[in-house]
Amino acid sequence: MRIITTQLFKSITAKDKMKKIICLLGLLAAFSVNAKTIKPPKNVASLIADYYLLDDKCRGGGGDNPETMKSCDKRDAIFDKIQTKGWCWGKEDETKFEKCSNTVVGTDVATTCSKLVTFAEKAICSDSQINALDAELNRTYKGALNEHPEDKEDIKQMQRKWLHDIRAQCQTNDCLEEVYKERIRFFNAAD
Repeated sequence: MRIITTQLFKSITAKDKMKKIICLLGLLAAFSVNAKTIKPPKNVASLIADYYLLDDKCRGGGGDNPETMKSCDKRDAIFDKIQTKGWCWGKEDETKFEKCSNTVVGTDVATTCSKLVTFAEKAICSDSQINALDAELNRTYKGALNEHPEDKEDIKQMQRKWLHDIRAQCQTNDCLEEVYKERIRFFNAAD
């Protein structure tokens, strides 16, 4: 814990130090509630503490403030890193991370296979090819958001519409492969 604390406090303000301390105390409390809870390794615990600090800045800042937007983007990037290390949100309505089992890689919300409902979600979880396409689409989508910040809301709305109107209609892996590849080409062409 001392190593994490030392790394976290390099060149930050007193206010930020206090927020990190509060985050770390929250993490300790969250992970010590249940003796069976798996504690994250130090590198993941550090990412989680950074996530909570940036989440506070993101939620507490002004919506059109560039610093707030940077905090939100950094928070989202850290969330992705936490997921790739095998950690996700706990049960619904919980605000702590826990070790995932069968995490769907590449999705915005870490979901365990046992909780999935739609065909597409189940395919992403069970088929490595679909999972890889989903991860690639996620990268190209985020790239489009970063390349065109002035159109961010339109791109997000367009992606939600695609998820609902196109992807959700697929009932076979072949269909999913086709629509994912088409969507990836669409985002790549927009660069």
